[in-house]
Order: sequence, then structure tokens, then C-alpha cells
Amino acid sequence: MSRENSNNLPEPKGHKREKWLYLITAALLCIAVTIAAVWDLYSSQQQLLETERRQSESTTFLLSEWISGAFREVDHATRTLAAKVKASDFDLANTNTTRHQEIQAFLKEQYATLPHAGEMAYTAHQCILTHAVRNKVGLDVSFREYCAAMRDFPEREQYISKLIWGTLKQFATVYIRRVRDQEGNSIGYASTVLKLSFFQQWLDRVHPRRLNTISITDRKGRLLAQTPSVKKSLGKEIPDPIFQDLLSQGADKVHFEEHTPADGKARLIYFSKVPELPFMVMVTSDQDALLAPWYNKTIGYLIAWMMIVGLSAITVRKHFKALDQATELYALAQWEQHKNEEQSRFLAMLGHELKTPLAVVRMVLGSKRPTPALIQKAERSIDEMDCIIITSQEVGRMESGVVQLKQAECSLNQILDEITAAVHTTIPVQLSAQHSKVILSDCTLLRIILSNLIDNAAKYGDPERPIEITLSDIKEAGGVELSIANHPGAVGWPDRERIFEKYYRSPEAHRYSGSGLGLYLITGLTTMIGGHLRYQPTEEQICFRLNLPETLQISEYD
Repeated sequence: MSRENSNNLPEPKGHKREKWLYLITAALLCIAVTIAAVWDLYSSQQQLLETERRQSESTTFLLSEWISGAFREVDHATRTLAAKVKASDFDLANTNTTRHQEIQAFLKEQYATLPHAGEMAYTAHQCILTHAVRNKVGLDVSFREYCAAMRDFPEREQYISKLIWGTLKQFATVYIRRVRDQEGNSIGYASTVLKLSFFQQWLDRVHPRRLNTISITDRKGRLLAQTPSVKKSLGKEIPDPIFQDLLSQGADKVHFEEHTPADGKARLIYFSKVPELPFMVMVTSDQDALLAPWYNKTIGYLIAWMMIVGLSAITVRKHFKALDQATELYALAQWEQHKNEEQSRFLAMLGHELKTPLAVVRMVLGSKRPTPALIQKAERSIDEMDCIIITSQEVGRMESGVVQLKQAECSLNQILDEITAAVHTTIPVQLSAQHSKVILSDCTLLRIILSNLIDNAAKYGDPERPIEITLSDIKEAGGVELSIANHPGAVGWPDRERIFEKYYRSPEAHRYSGSGLGLYLITGLTTMIGGHLRYQPTEEQICFRLNLPETLQISEYD
């Protein structure tokens, strides 16, 4: 057995099981870490979004309450205006200068209580200003939407106008209330004009985070105030299509939407309508900025996962390497054990097979007057010992791989004639050949193969019946086929499953000297020259079929 063959020994089952268990454990660890990381990332992302939603909800609620409270103050001031005047005060023909000055002074006094008021005034049913702090008395405001809204709808008591651009040279909104006399008849309107800074003051108190934009709009989506402040956009509609779509739905409920606008930045929008007022509060969050800690956490998890996988791979590799080293040591030990067993079997075979020939030689040498028959018998015994030694040497050379092939023209008919000439003296041989056949092969190895096959047939066959040798061409695959058949003798039939096994000899064959290496040797040599040997007995004959290529085939033994 060669040293290389030791690597083909089976790996210990325990090592294979341990490898699989270690690999599965490492894989399960990586999977568990991955699942835990994914779940933590998912839950932390949801937690961030939920926290942002709650903060936005709290901000919108707080601003809504501030705006509602502020408009209650405006409403109170306007009610105070409405309670001061009489029906005669709305008559421009009334020339009571003292009363007019008294009303004007009252307006200015109330005007001073509202820092963000742009104007306070009384308006007659004809939409003509009768008293005002900043505007001229007699100004016709019939074209103003807020005055028409009160005039055309007598049942309306108060109204908050759309944004207007007036004498303040900026956008403003008007809070207007109907004035009635003691009998409940409508006698005119009291109004307060509020600059947009009125809304901005509430936003300035919120102190939003850097990633938030807080806005106050009217029901049409026109911007009243925003932080961070953008004065140029005040009074204009917010051009966000998603926001405009939400407005068109007309729902009073809170909406929370996630979308990616034209600028490619994902944002979170949360807005709420101010109860009983035509305003809305909106909080817009930059999703990327909001999730920045989450992205950093994701990168950290990814790096940690890569490190865990890398360390697991290194650990598994080292463990496998240790197991492979143990397996190699195990294979080497098995090889050494097999080698020792092989040597023991070889020595036992030599001791057993050489014992009889040596006894014959000793007997002849011990005879005082050896007869020619005894001398011939001793010579035959020496030949048998020599054959055993040569066969053993050839097997060793074959297994060690030192046999060198030498290609030459080999006449099969001539080789067979030379081998059968010696055998024919003890047992008849019938050679049948279609024609003389010459192939390119190693003639020395070919002679060893044929000699062993024919010698075995002569040694163990029926001496009264001939050995039949047939040489024929193989038309389909090319090459030649040699069939060597003989009738079984006293030794009987060999075991078909073990016939090419090393050291195998049938029980009855032990009466003859032999090594049990012949068929094992020629099987290997046949493979070396690219041939094929098989055992195909018939009902009456032991038959070996040898297929040989016409040209030497270099096998793996080279």
C-alpha cells in the first residue's frame, strides 16, 4: 500500500459529524444574529416614526389651542367693539362730531390691546367704512369678500375672511362680526384686520427641531406662517401635490403621510385642522434626518454582522483544519496499521508457501544418492520459490509506481508460442488465431501477464484436458481479445467475487505452492498498458478474457 493511498482512507464518522455540527452551529448563530438585528432595526425604525408622529400630534394640538385661544381674544375685542356702537353711529350723515371722536378714540384704545392688529373698523350695511383706525371714513369695501359674505348671508354672525392684500401692503385676514341693536336688528359690522405676524408669534414659541418644518395655512393651503420663516412664500399656496390632495379630501381628521416629492427627499407630513376655525397646522419632517441615527445603527449592525460572519468563518476554518489534521493523523495511523498487517500477511504467505519447496530441497540435499527424479523435483521447487519471490517483487514495484513502460512492437503469436511451448510438455494447449497479430505495447509486461494466466491454467486445470487459447480482433472498439479457458482440476472453481483480491487462493489451491499475488499483479499490469482483464466462466470452463489496445495506452500509474 503506497503512502498516497493513505489519503483515500475513510474519514472518521465522528469527525464528519463534528464538522457538520460546528458548521450548523455557526450558521444558526449568524442567522440568529441576523434575525435579532433585523427585528431590532425594524422595531427601532417604527419607534422613531411613532415618536415623531406623537411629537407632531402634540405640536399641532398645542398650536391649535393657542390659535383658538388667540381668536377668542380677538372675538372678545370685536364683541367689545360691537357693544359700543349704536345704529346712528353707522349713519354717515350724522354730524355729531363729539360722538364720532368718541368712537374713534374707543377704536384706537382697543387697537392698542392687540399688537398684531392691522386695523379696527366699523362698516355699514352698504360696505362703507364709518369709523376706522387707519383707513379713511367713507371707504367703499363692497368689493371685499368679507363684507359681501356678511351682507349676502344675513344669518351669519361672524366670519374670518380669506387672505387679503390691502393698505397694510402685506397679506392679512379679517375677523368680522355682525352688530345688532337691542331689538336684535342688524345695524352694521365690526371688524379687526390681523397681520400674518399674528400667526407667526405662535410658531416662534414652539422652537422646532432642525429636521421639522411647522406651517400654519388656511383651508386652501395658502401659507400664513412657517418656521423656519419664509416671508416670500407667505400668502401663496404650498405647491406640494400630496398636501393639496389631502386638502381636497376635506377630512377633519388627522393625516399622516409618507411620500417622496419632486426633490427626491422623503418627508413625513402630519397636519390637523384647527377646530371651528378655517386654519390648519402642519408639521413636515425630513425622513432622512429623522432616521439618521437609525441609518448609523444599521451601518453599525452591518459592520458587526460582517465581523461575526468573518470570525465565525475563521473559527470554522481553524476547527476544520484541526479536524483535518486529526483525520490525516488517523489516516496515517490506519495506513501504518494496514501496512503492518500487509507485511504480516506477506511474511505469513512466504513462510507458508516456501515451507514445502524448502522441505523438498532439504530432502534431496539430505539424500546420499539423489535420483534424477529427486533432483528434478528439487529444481522444480527452486523454480517455484523463485516464482514466488519474483512475483512479490513485481507487485511491490507496481504498487510503488516505479514500473516504467517501454513501447515496442509485440507479436502476440510469437509470445504465446514461447509460453505454451514450455507448458505443452505437462498439459496440452490448443491455440486458435485468425492471423498473426502485432500490437504496440510493453512486451515485458505483456509476457508477464500471459505467462501468469497460462501457468495458472496449467497448474490448477485438469491435466487430461487441453488449455484453449483464442486470439481474435475486436472490430467495434479496436484492439484484440485473448480468451484463455481450461477445465477445472482438483482445485475446483475459484470464488468469482474474490478472484482478483490480493493474497486470495481457493482452499483447495493450498496443496500447490503459490503467493496468491498472480492475478492481483496482472490485473494492475493490464490496467497500466490500457487493457482490461475479466473473469467470465462458463458452465464447464474457467475462462479469462484479456482485451488489449493496438497502441499502448498510458494509464494513471505513469
